[in-house]
Amino acid sequence: MKKILLVNNQEAFLDRNKSLLNRAGFLIITATSVKEALQLCHDQKVDLIIALLEMPELGGDRLCSLIRAESELKHVPVILVCYPQEPELQRAALCGANAVVTKPVRPELLLEKVGKFLQVAARRDYRAVFNAKVEGMRQSLPFTGVTRNISVSGVLCETAMSLNQDD
Repeated sequence: MKKILLVNNQEAFLDRNKSLLNRAGFLIITATSVKEALQLCHDQKVDLIIALLEMPELGGDRLCSLIRAESELKHVPVILVCYPQEPELQRAALCGANAVVTKPVRPELLLEKVGKFLQVAARRDYRAVFNAKVEGMRQSLPFTGVTRNISVSGVLCETAMSLNQDD
């Protein structure tokens, strides 16, 4: 089983993406700082690192630079998560990151990038047709939507309203 290290100081990001990647068949470990992430990289063989660019103290770009400087770790692919703003995109490019995913993180895009670096085929064959009308409430506002399919990573609900996980 491929092992992914998620590095982010925001617990909500770690929980949401740990759940997504676990359902996709990966073993996920998490760190809330660059220091903790480096220690985990030395203690456990990780196959991929997904880190937030902008964190307190040291950011994901610094983590990436430190990883690239170590002979036993420099081969590990690094995906940085940042806002789609030129200064952040440049920081990500200059540190040697293999890829960038911009906020808000789209689960299907993240899974596609992860699959690319870990040579894991897209799991489209695990999707089942599931057409249904969805009606619900988000913060006392009603919404409607439709689903097209269901997969190991969940049900895709298409709505005009932006929804968060577990809404």
